Amino acid sequence: MFSIVSQIANRLGPLQDTFLNFGVAIFLVALIFLHYRKFGTALYSQQSFGPVLPFVGLTTFLVISTVKASFALSLGLVGALSIVRFRTPVKDPHELAYIFLAIAAGIGAAAGQLVLALVGVPVILLIMLLMRRNMRHSSENVFLSVDVSGVTDVEAAFATVLSVVRTNAARSAFMRYEMNENILHVTAEAELATPEAMARITSLIRQQYPSTNVYFYDESNLPSP
Repeated sequence: MFSIVSQIANRLGPLQDTFLNFGVAIFLVALIFLHYRKFGTALYSQQSFGPVLPFVGLTTFLVISTVKASFALSLGLVGALSIVRFRTPVKDPHELAYIFLAIAAGIGAAAGQLVLALVGVPVILLIMLLMRRNMRHSSENVFLSVDVSGVTDVEAAFATVLSVVRTNAARSAFMRYEMNENILHVTAEAELATPEAMARITSLIRQQYPSTNVYFYDESNLPSP
């Protein structure tokens, strides 16, 4: 009887470490998921991309835990993953950071580097938060589309739009100029110091051309077609 209990304990011993590592992995990927839901910039992707993050980390944990004890399995994994292709583009560059962080959390927990994972992941998330808040306070990059109706002097209308945008933006780049009948269409990218600059740009252009329509949007946050 004692020998049977001893054999069971010996077999369950390695699993205890695995369960502990798995619990740490669950905690870390949950932390990454909550951080993304709270501070992620892509509003559309928070509903479609955010819930996938925990499964990325946990799947990585499962894969590493399976192959770390077998060199043959690790070689087979390299061959199997070489055929995997991801065709959905990542529109927000910050999403790449969350993806790699979830993968790193899964690898660290599976490899038994619990202290490093428990310290490294929260520190990286904190750094991401501080950098993102600093970037949001410093400037806001937007695309703007201006449709000026009733244009009789094209050069004067374009000069007005050019002057107003450059005056109220830290940096600007005009990307498109088009004139159809009496409608002037201008598209530009601008770095605005404050969100209030959008209303100021619209107001100043409409002082000269009341029938103007101005649209502001962040292209990185638009869903993929």
